[in-house]
Amino acid sequence: MTKLIQPKKKWGDFFIIIAMILVAGCASGPAGKYKLSDEVKKTFVSFMVLPDHNYYYSGSSDRPDGILAVHKSYTLTSADLWIETNPDSRQIKSWVEEMRKNISHPPYGYNVLTPDGKQIGVIYTPWDKGILKMKGKNQVEIGLPSRDTERMKAPRLFQ
Repeated sequence: MTKLIQPKKKWGDFFIIIAMILVAGCASGPAGKYKLSDEVKKTFVSFMVLPDHNYYYSGSSDRPDGILAVHKSYTLTSADLWIETNPDSRQIKSWVEEMRKNISHPPYGYNVLTPDGKQIGVIYTPWDKGILKMKGKNQVEIGLPSRDTERMKAPRLFQ
């Protein structure tokens, strides 16, 4: 008789764990969006530094995995993942040229948007974009670009 009760208990625990995961996912904040943009790409390939933006990069300082610019009216809550920098156009040029050398993964430019479509920044990366979540009215969490090749098989033009 004990064996009949245990499977029910295990299923009950399973459903409780699933419910906790779903609640935690919903409580973490709404997801923002990335929008592929030729204008953002042109901004980076013209080595322009956007005013009123805080700049970050990930990866190597010689050849970053991504360059992120977040408008100063927003706080990047995941700044511990990114390296904050104050680049000039020469630094942007160096990074862009290094990133463009990898022909198998050319970089793309994306607008970083709130869930309702308001632009809060831009990102330039040859890799899959990181997770993007709003954490408060003017707080955003942006994960690092990923080199996970399985996730990169989908054509980027449809993102």
